[in-house]
Amino acid sequence: MGEFPILLTAAAVVAFILLAPRLRSALRSGFRSGVQGDIVGRLRSALRNGFRGGRTHHRGIDVESDLLSACGGDRGTMERLIRYELDRKPELERTGAALMALSRLRADRR
Repeated sequence: MGEFPILLTAAAVVAFILLAPRLRSALRSGFRSGVQGDIVGRLRSALRNGFRGGRTHHRGIDVESDLLSACGGDRGTMERLIRYELDRKPELERTGAALMALSRLRADRR
């Protein structure tokens, strides 16, 4: 029964030593940018990356999300623009069509 608190304390010390540099950089970058609401997200990702051994998982670029934002959140407009690009070039995949639509939308707004 006396060993449990010692093991728990040792595990906490090891976890702190491993995660301290990541937590420190997350806190510094959060305060430096002035976005204090983002600190929780940075801490969460630092903890997540710390438990993964520092590996980050890249999920790629979400072009459709960017296009949806550019359309002001209007899914109908987004789908119409993607459909237009697919009709012009049927060999495109949906992601490619979304990228072309986003590019065309940004060029039209200049």
